[in-house]
Amino acid sequence: MRVPLMLGRYGGPLRRDFLRVDDLVSARLAALDTPSATRRLFNISMNQPMDYGRVAALLTQTGGLERVDIAISFRSNWISNARAWAELVWHPLTDLEVLIERAWSFERSSDDPRHTWYPG
Repeated sequence: MRVPLMLGRYGGPLRRDFLRVDDLVSARLAALDTPSATRRLFNISMNQPMDYGRVAALLTQTGGLERVDIAISFRSNWISNARAWAELVWHPLTDLEVLIERAWSFERSSDDPRHTWYPG
């Protein structure tokens, strides 16, 4: 089995923001519990973008997978959650290693068909 390593527009591993739903829910609850957060906008994100190179390295080490480089035209991005840290006293609890382990060990039940809502 192989693990794809997406290399972004400038040749390095892509870095993008991901977040587990339970971290999103905890941020929403923190906002509801913080009266000063009313009508304020907050970026809810991981503390650092998910580095696809690090993901590929972890899966290669722990799963014995072969890395395959794939050049794509996407750019990396990172959303700062500094305001949520400061004003909501919130931070995500799921780090990259836990995120990967949970995603990698997930098994869909046979009566739960896959639906792709956003293909890209």
